[in-house]
Amino acid sequence: MSFDEDVEPDAGLGNAAMQELLLAGGADDGPTGSPELDGALSMAFCDDLGGVEAHFGETAENDALGAVAHAEGNRASFGEGIQPGKPDELPPEALNVIAHEMAHALSAVSKDEGVDLPGDRGEAAADAAGDGFQRWGERGFQGPAPRLRPAEGGGASIQRKAKAGASGLTGRPALQRGSRGGQVSTLQTLLRRHGHTVSVDGDFGPKTEAAVRAFQKARGLSVDGVVGPRTAAKLNGSPKKPASTDLSKWLPLRQGDRNTGVSRAQRLLNRFGAGLSTDGDFGPRTRRAVEGFQRANGLAVDGVIGPNTARKLNSDSARKIGAGGGGSMPGTYLGQYASYRYGRYQGMIDVVQMDGKKVALKTARAWKKLKDAARRDGVTLRLNSGFRTMAEQQELYRRYLAGTGNLAARPGYSNHQHGQALDISVTARSAYNWMHRNAPRYGWRRTVPSEAWHWEYFGS
Repeated sequence: MSFDEDVEPDAGLGNAAMQELLLAGGADDGPTGSPELDGALSMAFCDDLGGVEAHFGETAENDALGAVAHAEGNRASFGEGIQPGKPDELPPEALNVIAHEMAHALSAVSKDEGVDLPGDRGEAAADAAGDGFQRWGERGFQGPAPRLRPAEGGGASIQRKAKAGASGLTGRPALQRGSRGGQVSTLQTLLRRHGHTVSVDGDFGPKTEAAVRAFQKARGLSVDGVVGPRTAAKLNGSPKKPASTDLSKWLPLRQGDRNTGVSRAQRLLNRFGAGLSTDGDFGPRTRRAVEGFQRANGLAVDGVIGPNTARKLNSDSARKIGAGGGGSMPGTYLGQYASYRYGRYQGMIDVVQMDGKKVALKTARAWKKLKDAARRDGVTLRLNSGFRTMAEQQELYRRYLAGTGNLAARPGYSNHQHGQALDISVTARSAYNWMHRNAPRYGWRRTVPSEAWHWEYFGS
């Protein structure tokens, strides 16, 4: 089940139609394992839930955090008393907890700042989702589904649905050798979770201190054996473990796919400069990144991850995206865009994002070289505009004709559309003078007499 985010999925449905759609359920392989519950959550969040995981029966993991449930990234974990099932048969409290954690998982927070603390924006947003889903359940899932949103804005790697009175490990007051009690037991449980062998006995003895010191050393913290706020935050965070890179279960992967395999592929592509969100959604940006990787590594360029591309993604010898043109890639690879010159289509060119602007890859390398040279001379160069798509140039030209914009070339005729032109801020006299004296040595020319900021790269 998938939805267009601009369309109300339940608009115009009466109660009977709503109930029929709800009971039809979601996909058989949905995250909770209950098609009916997945269907209700999909309707409420306007999302097919393909990028999230839900794990039930993880009592020990949640008890260690003082939680009934928690989420790490796109993975929701549920403790004792929370089980999936038909939504109209679940207790209201369970509906609340499940929607609360699914809101976190859909936001896919990926940080390493420990457990949530009071006032965390992610918790407030998830509370709203949980309450909204519970109220819908209390109405018998009749009427329009609530419009729930992912719990964006959280500042922690672990987002909890805390047990009453639970605060997690805060390091206030600090724990050290000789400390005793429940907080020490929580510390020891978390140390075990991070791979250290200690007994959970509530007694901070020499073995616990040794484990704390080893943990602090591994995480780059001050090694003193004392658990203060910084060490506590790292202990509450996710254990360090290598992410799986095996894609074989999901091959081939192509645009339109949405699953865990896509998330893994996006992480692999990011190792080679893709700059993608690891959201599990194989959209146009992921396809362009795959094409760029294939092009850089001499593979068939089709935008599909098959066995050969997957093998190369896991290879230490693979080249970065965009490296096929010589040198490393500056900025974030965006993909290939149509270029135009003198009103005619010139083919597709590689484009990156650099300094917040689109820049043709070849020009981006030259711009980096120019900017670095200026910096060595104590001058800062700033980029105002780079490559433009046909749609962007059409809009600039429309504004020019309407008298609401600056002078702009006809679409297809701007030098910004074939990638070699940049608009560089020269309002500072030092920048203008430096460009006038030095830019030609690096292959740049000022080509529009009336525009001191307009420079083009012709090669050094």
